[in-house]
Amino acid sequence: MPPLAERKLLKYLDNAFQPLDPRSGRFSVSVNAWFDSYDQHRSTFSRKVPIIREVGKTRRAMRRVSIGIVLIVIAAYLTLSLYGYLQLRRARRLVKAVEELQVGAPIPRQRQAQFSNLRCVPKWGCYKSRSNLPFVDFFASPRRLPPKLTLSNWWGVIARVSFDADGSVLEKSVGIDDAQFHQFGTLTISVRKDDSLFDPCAHPGVATHLGYLPRREKRTGGLLVDLSPDANESLIRRAFDVRLDCLNSIRGCKTPGDIAPAAWQDSVFHVEDYQELFKS
Repeated sequence: MPPLAERKLLKYLDNAFQPLDPRSGRFSVSVNAWFDSYDQHRSTFSRKVPIIREVGKTRRAMRRVSIGIVLIVIAAYLTLSLYGYLQLRRARRLVKAVEELQVGAPIPRQRQAQFSNLRCVPKWGCYKSRSNLPFVDFFASPRRLPPKLTLSNWWGVIARVSFDADGSVLEKSVGIDDAQFHQFGTLTISVRKDDSLFDPCAHPGVATHLGYLPRREKRTGGLLVDLSPDANESLIRRAFDVRLDCLNSIRGCKTPGDIAPAAWQDSVFHVEDYQELFKS
């Protein structure tokens, strides 16, 4: 070992390990300070270990709770989505049943299942509804819908049937609503015997299609369709050409034309179609 390095090491050992102090029985200040610092740090660490363990347990518990909440939200979303899909299938069958229901005749036996458990309101008729909103009547008045919980909006489809004294169908209608408007639904199709639907003087809109009157509601932009059961079969099919897929979609139904494209197109007023009528 070089002389310089040897002298430095000897000096360090001489300063660190001094002879025992006969009065205290301890090493010199350097060694005693090291042992005191070591004991202090060990005691501090021993006190912190339980705290660290408790913090770790708390973090693990919070992580489990967070994962549980996320799983519950995902399960609720999937459940509501599946419920909306099933309700959409039932709504399609309900609309088809109303279309095939004959005004002036009782409900046929093969369609009685679709119109079972009807709710009846005096002077208004009996109705049955389908909606993707669980546990709440979508068509309750006043309407208070909760915030949407899925990517699609809340929607409802209602079928209304009124009967005469003999139990025959007097009037039938279908309402489709996705809560865009407050006063009226997005689409309403009403079928009833009405001679004015064949009178262009009473309704100029029927001049080109007698017995079939689609029109846009001025205040809301909703689509209203009045239809006579005696109208041409092709016009009845156009009136009931409804497509409900947009109700459950992320995009939603932007206009009533997304639900009833044929009736929406027929509701456009073309002056040239009525020029001869106006002249007369």
